[in-house]
Amino acid sequence: GSNVKTTTTALLVEILRAAGRTTAVGGNIGHPASDHALQGGWDALVWELSSFQLEGCTTLRPRVGVLLNLSPDHLDRHPTLAAYLAAKTRLFARQTADDVAVAGGDDPALADLAVPSRLERFSLVDSSAAAHLAEDTLVLDGAALLPRAELPLLGDHNVANALAAALAASRMGADRESIARALRTFKGLPHRHRVVATVAGVRFVDDSKGTNIGATAAGLAGYPAGTIHLILGGLGKGQDFAELRPAVAGRVARAYLIGEAADQIAGALAGVVAIERCGTLDEAVARAAAQAKHGDTVLLSPACASFDQFRDYGHRGDEFARL
Repeated sequence: GSNVKTTTTALLVEILRAAGRTTAVGGNIGHPASDHALQGGWDALVWELSSFQLEGCTTLRPRVGVLLNLSPDHLDRHPTLAAYLAAKTRLFARQTADDVAVAGGDDPALADLAVPSRLERFSLVDSSAAAHLAEDTLVLDGAALLPRAELPLLGDHNVANALAAALAASRMGADRESIARALRTFKGLPHRHRVVATVAGVRFVDDSKGTNIGATAAGLAGYPAGTIHLILGGLGKGQDFAELRPAVAGRVARAYLIGEAADQIAGALAGVVAIERCGTLDEAVARAAAQAKHGDTVLLSPACASFDQFRDYGHRGDEFARL
């Protein structure tokens, strides 16, 4: 998907290992997929694949392929959103009726997805989906898997990640007990809604991996309205920041803008949130800390790439934690 690929990949690996499967992880993270294929001897291979990698694939046939979501991203490379989706769906191109395609059931962009394999959905709202949320319980194949309260990860988007990983793992042969156990113990990954400090009742949360509009919008839904002091900005990657307006309106108390896209973001969000142009991350953290009150959250979720001011999103998140 456009967002949360790495978290869902890591979840899936944890589940399969809990089920006793010798599992390698790589692709866009860790080792190149070719290394695993040449080495052999694995019970399962779990690869995170980006649109950049998938657009050149001609022979890949995953037994289970997962497409989480789609939001505008990398439009500095893909000429249109349709071209971006076409690159993503190459994941399924070589599948057959014996394989499984897992897809988000709540994303309108994936509503008309056509695949040559068996399509199964996960959803937060649709009780007919193979994996879904019902009355605060994660449900898999019609039976309760675990209560939402036992999932350590914060936010609705992480409930969706857990449902996707559980569904994919089950189709790879993992038993329900191993799935539930792994979901209960998974603590999340760095730079993805991690609390790095609490000062005078104000939480400082690092979501530096929120590098596009979709990721930031999904994460905002996990915090109480009016309590968020949001640090935005960096390299815009051709995005239309007006698409952030619904997620920000009424939920974000104040936005602090940094990096090259600051002026573009300010124009797009004018009238829906109080804005401060800060330029640099250290200035944004200082101003947000001064404005936030007990019970509020200072959230770094920039909706942008980091390369205008940092080596990568990890460097940006580490600097936020240090500040």
